[in-house]
Amino acid sequence: MSVSSSPKTLVIAGALIAALGGGAWGVAHFAGGAKDAEATTTALPEEYTVEKIKASATEDPSVVMERMRNFMDRTDLTEEQREQARKNMREAMDQMMQQRVDEYFAAKTDEDKNAVLDKHIDEMQKFMKAMEERRRQEEEKEAAEESDPEKKAEREKRREEMRNRWANRSQAERKADSETRDPNKSAQRMAYFGAMMRRSAERGIQMPRFGGPGGRGPGGPGGGRRGPGG
Repeated sequence: MSVSSSPKTLVIAGALIAALGGGAWGVAHFAGGAKDAEATTTALPEEYTVEKIKASATEDPSVVMERMRNFMDRTDLTEEQREQARKNMREAMDQMMQQRVDEYFAAKTDEDKNAVLDKHIDEMQKFMKAMEERRRQEEEKEAAEESDPEKKAEREKRREEMRNRWANRSQAERKADSETRDPNKSAQRMAYFGAMMRRSAERGIQMPRFGGPGGRGPGGPGGGRRGPGG
């Protein structure tokens, strides 16, 4: 994505995109090795094409969360397919985010801009509440699995694989991401995020933050409270 990679910016962007459907799948891009690239020529499942990911915009946030979980748990995809799916997710994310930014800047008056921001904030709030419910369900499931060493080990294995994939992302790839960002679009998006933060504060809504390993800042993924004017 051509936005800043700061934690606060990523969580806002990620929540907005995920509210459109499919965004949480592809925040990060992981590279496969040469062996992976040669492993198969099997076509990518249709649900992971750019257009299908974008079409998920009409779905309920809980459906999006379930699809994300299913993607992470699938064992029938090769590394090549996973890599292509992540690329498609990134592309869909970028297109959907730009649509949001364009909608905001197309608004002519401050009142119209606030109306656009309010719509986006409300959609993000809805998604973050769905995320919080999913987190609660996952914690209940993990607690139930504590007595099953095999399931616990498998869960930890999946998490470790995801951490390793991110850690192994090459410096060259990160450099390429930085160099291919459009400075004008980046500036627009940062201005948009800044306007969203200000509007959220005006409405008494605390934006979610990922401050540490727990992934939840003050107010949590529920997004804080609304003031009387919200």
